[in-house]
Amino acid sequence: MKKFTVKMKEMEEEIQLCYSEPVNYDSDDLLKMILVDACFIIELFLRSLRSHSESDWEGKDPLF
Repeated sequence: MKKFTVKMKEMEEEIQLCYSEPVNYDSDDLLKMILVDACFIIELFLRSLRSHSESDWEGKDPLF
């Protein structure tokens, strides 16, 4: 998690340029928002994968 946070901090300016308008958050709040959004997107993809694959997914899923 620490490595991920350091990398996001390095990319902060680039991340802000991805938004159509300026982001009015301080640095820490922006990074927290990006981290929460990233977790949400990963979970969304995992849920989609789980619903379309083997019925024994729970036994193989590291999040469960």
